[in-house]
Formats: sequence, structure tokens, C-alpha cells
Amino acid sequence: DFIATSAHEVRTPASIIYGVAKTLAERGDRLDKQTRANLFRVFYEASERLARLTDDLLDFTRLDARSAPLALERLSVPEVVRDAARGLSLDAAEEILIDVPSDLTVVTDRKAIELIISNLVRNGLTHGAPPVSVTAKAENGETHILVADRGSGVAEAFVSRLFEPFARADDAANRPGAGMGLAIAQSYARQLGGQLVYEAAEKTGATFTLILP
Repeated sequence: DFIATSAHEVRTPASIIYGVAKTLAERGDRLDKQTRANLFRVFYEASERLARLTDDLLDFTRLDARSAPLALERLSVPEVVRDAARGLSLDAAEEILIDVPSDLTVVTDRKAIELIISNLVRNGLTHGAPPVSVTAKAENGETHILVADRGSGVAEAFVSRLFEPFARADDAANRPGAGMGLAIAQSYARQLGGQLVYEAAEKTGATFTLILP
């Protein structure tokens, strides 16, 4: 099932890329400037989707095969959060609010925690609404990192499937992504001995909490 679904997800952007490339190769010199510009935009968007999907699939399969070794070290939480946000686009970075205690640290794997946070923030920007806020606190021997958006939240009927690979809510069909981000983030969280928890925000939006020992 996983292979079949993966192939289906890859086929969509791959087919778009092939179609655009074929059109440009066969009729590119007869197309007007605006049409060529539109084709290049579609080509870029499909390429970006394919690249992200490929990275997601590689991350997920490495976790599934338990071939992603951990390199535990003591890290500054605000530094990790800033680095994760910096890895997104510059436009997105302006829509992220970070409020983390400057002295908060955690012993974890840098790549894993940055991937979790960036996936949660990207999810908030894509399926919620900006600004996306990232806060953190130490509680009962655990580190809690909270990522909250200002969207409409998650439909109650879909909450139980949030962390399943390729699971997408009905209202997310026209948004970018393949439904892998939260599944990968949860897998990494569990490998680190923690977990991801979802809860509806008090007024509006969604809050995901990364809990690490």
C-alpha cells in the first residue's frame, strides 16, 4: 500500500514536468512570451513538489528501516528553533513569531529536532494561517515546544488520522504537500523518545506540541 500510494503521489508532479517539457521541446519557439512564462512557473512548482516529496519519502523510509542513527548533544532550544525557521523561505520567516526562553536547552539530535520543527511550522503556514508562533517551556523534566497557527483548526473527524502517512483532510486537496510532514515529524519524535500531540487552540487554529525527555 505504501509503495502504491508513493508511486501515485510521485506520478502527479512527474507527469506535469514531462508534459511541460514536451510542450516546450516541440512547440516552444511558437509560444508567446506569457505562455512560456506560465509553463515555466508550472514546471517550477511541480519540480519543487517532487523534490519535497522525494525528501519526505527518503526521510520516512530511513526511519522505517531504523537506519537513521541519532547524534545526541545538548542544544540551545532558541537556536534550534531559529535555524529551523531560517530553513524556510524568507517570506515565511517573516510570518513566524518565536518566543523561547534564552536559557532553555535539550539533549537531542539536531537534524531530527530541526526537521520536526520546520515540518510543524510549514504545516501551520500551509494548512493554517499566519502568524505561526513557536514557544517552549520546561515542564516535569520534559521540554515542550509548541507550534501554533491562526487557521481554522483540524476537523474533528480527521484528528485521529493526523499522523498517518499521506493522510489529507478533504479541505486540503488544493494545497501543496503530500500528507507526509506530520507522519515524519511524529516518527522522529518517537525515535527521540518523545511524541507529538495535537490540540485545538482556545480561540482559533491548531497547536502541535513536541514533547521531549
